[in-house]
Amino acid sequence: MAYIDRMMDEHFEITIDGRKLFFPWGRSFHGYIVASVEQYDRLKRGWRMWVRFGWPFLVVYLIGGLIEFSTGSHWKASAVFCVLCVLYFVSYSFWVRNQCRDLKRC
Repeated sequence: MAYIDRMMDEHFEITIDGRKLFFPWGRSFHGYIVASVEQYDRLKRGWRMWVRFGWPFLVVYLIGGLIEFSTGSHWKASAVFCVLCVLYFVSYSFWVRNQCRDLKRC
């Protein structure tokens, strides 16, 4: 859990003047100003859900795919992993777009 909380620090910030900011792609990219505490908490819960359920699934599948690939299997494991990664990031992009629709960009 501490790892997820440290990752969350990269995506959420409360400024000195009390503004709450959300950086869906990390601080290297633009962020959004969150208007209410409820919306901020909802974004944190949603983002935590993406990390908690998405990344471990992809990592486990990657390890299984690497084992299968190294034992003589052909391209199938790698192809399935690539498709899962694309589906994960596309669905996350749609989630970000939906959640940040009404937020002001900073």
